[in-house]
Amino acid sequence: MSTERPGDTVCECFDISRDDVYAIWRKQPTVAAVEKAFGCGRDCGNCVPRLHSLLKFFLLEQASGRKARRN
Repeated sequence: MSTERPGDTVCECFDISRDDVYAIWRKQPTVAAVEKAFGCGRDCGNCVPRLHSLLKFFLLEQASGRKARRN
């Protein structure tokens, strides 16, 4: 069970947070756009699986009609 909350770090190399990813996702909801914006996978690559899981979550939330980000 994940204990991540909004604002948690997705990429430690570039200090990218969940909120940062969501901001890009809202503008252009594609994996490629988010990866390009942050350079995901260009350093250690540990963020790529986390990023893909997070984007899948955003996509599922979008498809269900709920807001992906809850405050």
